[in-house]
Amino acid sequence: MLNLRTYTFTRNRRYLSSMEYNTLIDVLRDRASSEHIGISFIESSSETHFLSYRALYSSALEVLSFLQANGLKPFDEVVFQVSSNRSFITAFWACILGGMIPVPLSVGLNDDHKHKLFNVWPILNRPRLLVFKEHLEALRTFADSHELQSVFFRNGVCRCR
Repeated sequence: MLNLRTYTFTRNRRYLSSMEYNTLIDVLRDRASSEHIGISFIESSSETHFLSYRALYSSALEVLSFLQANGLKPFDEVVFQVSSNRSFITAFWACILGGMIPVPLSVGLNDDHKHKLFNVWPILNRPRLLVFKEHLEALRTFADSHELQSVFFRNGVCRCR
């Protein structure tokens, strides 16, 4: 059993939870019982978005359902390239909840990031790609122009909605 001391911050107050958890999934499930605690994403100096742990848990289960419907199962490696922090956190937790191995990489907005994906892909065991449609098209174009189509397009590609 993990003896995790977890802290919850709400409106400038810090609370210590003395609960003991077996896994990080237990921590998320416990935190999902409230709409008032969660993660604040700072998008810019004037824009933040709050995601409760309840909403995170629910969204992660939806993504997990999508991944499982596309044939992914525990111990599958899921390479994901998503551009928003919220999507990143949701994809990460979907993998954790499903027993999958998250392999996050920077979104391929420049050639170095795209090359990294193509270099990492062959090292993994039957990886799947979780990416937004617009990024997938950019990766296809890059693969075509660098003769890298066979690196991962012959294997399954899993896209997010």
